Amino acid sequence: MLTNASTADRAPVILHTTTPDAWAQAQRIGQYTASSLLSEGFIHCSMPTQMADTANRHYAGQHGLILLHIDPTKLTAPLRYEPANNQYYPHIYGAINLDAVTGTSAYEPDAAGTFQAPIL
Repeated sequence: MLTNASTADRAPVILHTTTPDAWAQAQRIGQYTASSLLSEGFIHCSMPTQMADTANRHYAGQHGLILLHIDPTKLTAPLRYEPANNQYYPHIYGAINLDAVTGTSAYEPDAAGTFQAPIL
């Protein structure tokens, strides 16, 4: 059953997985974009409770990733919570303005190559 992300259910921070190089490039140009913005029209994000599932589905065994911690209230691009995999995920319909990124953290899988829920 698909559950809707009501306003009360939405996290005060959303997360996006990227690489240190992509984040450094964003800082040089003044905004962050992802290839999905061109191919799908939005940047994929997850709520913290969804992050491990997302990472294990899309980044299994990859190393050297970081999480962008994004304050949804500071985004200048539209944010929509849309259904995927029987949940609602945050999608950003435009570039991420850098002042919406409140921090970053390394995100590495464990010894078995599995990602765990991030500690924020």
